[in-house]
Amino acid sequence: MRSFAALLLPARARLQQAARQSAAAAAAGLLALVACGFLLAALYMGLARLIGAPLAALATGLLLLLLAALVFHLGRRGTRRPEPEAADLAGLAARATRERPFETLLLALIAGALAEQIGREPRR
Repeated sequence: MRSFAALLLPARARLQQAARQSAAAAAAGLLALVACGFLLAALYMGLARLIGAPLAALATGLLLLLLAALVFHLGRRGTRRPEPEAADLAGLAARATRERPFETLLLALIAGALAEQIGREPRR
């Protein structure tokens, strides 16, 4: 008859493997988070040269806020909707405005502000 400790060896090996995989996933997640930080810093510095620091901070903050709202929305959505059939751009814009008026307004505001500021010379 095998001892109880001998019976636990396979479970212990699986737990150690799961712990190693979890540690690797946590390290990868941390590195991805740091990489996102550097990408955001690069975005901000690039925009700051084009449109000035205050507007670059505003644009970067709005982009992050929009991304957070999108992630939150996707996390709460329980069922996937079927992809819309091929339709013209105006029809898609009208549908998006009816279904998500706040997000459409926010996107239009951001796009308009960026389009206005990109053509201007940066303040010195």
